[in-house]
Amino acid sequence: MSSTLESITDELTSIIAKTLNAYHSVPGESIKIVALDFHPWNGFLALAILTESEVATDPLLDDLTEMAAWKHYDFGANLDDWDVNSILTEMKAIYDEIQDAQLLFQCCASAMASASVQQALSRYSLADGFRISVANPDDNVEYFT
Repeated sequence: MSSTLESITDELTSIIAKTLNAYHSVPGESIKIVALDFHPWNGFLALAILTESEVATDPLLDDLTEMAAWKHYDFGANLDDWDVNSILTEMKAIYDEIQDAQLLFQCCASAMASASVQQALSRYSLADGFRISVANPDDNVEYFT
């Protein structure tokens, strides 16, 4: 199982880095949060960006539970690089087998912490207090530290 999880982490890292490198809709805007919205029980994964200007306009958006209302929620869905269907099938199968999302959230957090994803993020303007989030939407446990 550990080699499968490593493979998933590596593939997810590549997909996230490529997607962040391909996205061009926030030039000049400072990013406050980059979040990975993951629901292994549904086979759903989305990347989301919250900008400082959004928070200035609506401070209530500075909350992960409001992520779906962010202007740049699931921005990868419109990009060819966000090809997550096969990896989500694998991840959902693992979840269905072990009924434990923690290992899969840890894969996601490791992917977000990877050098290639961090390098992709470095081309963006990051706000003071910028953070990355990989939180379980059911209990708000944060896996990215």
